[in-house]
Amino acid sequence: MDQLISDYAPLAIVAVLALCVLWVVIRILGALFRRRPERQDPPMEAATIAPSRQEPRLVAEAAPVSAARPDAADLRNLQESIDRLAQQVSLLERRLGERFPDPGALPGEAITSSRSSREASPEAPIIPGDRV
Repeated sequence: MDQLISDYAPLAIVAVLALCVLWVVIRILGALFRRRPERQDPPMEAATIAPSRQEPRLVAEAAPVSAARPDAADLRNLQESIDRLAQQVSLLERRLGERFPDPGALPGEAITSSRSSREASPEAPIIPGDRV
C-alpha cells in the first residue's frame, strides 16, 4: 500500500496543480471577454447626506467684490468682526484651559497662554503685525 501511495503522490499533486492553473486561466479569459457596462456612480447630493454635526457658518452671504477702495465704515465693520473673532478665540482658549489642564502643572492651574494679557483681553485691539 505504501508503494502505491508513493508512486501516485507526485501524479496526484501535478493533477491538482493542473486543475488550479486551468481554473485560473478560465477565470481570466472569462473576465477578459465578459462585457460590463460602464459603472457610473450616482452624484452625491448634499440633501441626501445628513451630517452628524452641524458646523457653524463662518461667512454670511458674500457681498459682491467691488474695485472701489473701502471707506471708513467698511474698515470699522472689518475691525469689529476681527474683534468679535478674537473674543471667540479667547473664550475657546479659556474653555479648553479649564477642560484640559496641563498634566505637569500644579493642581488647580489651567493652561497658560503664551499670549500677553493685552492680546487675551476681549477689548484689546488687534494690531497689524501681531501674530498669535
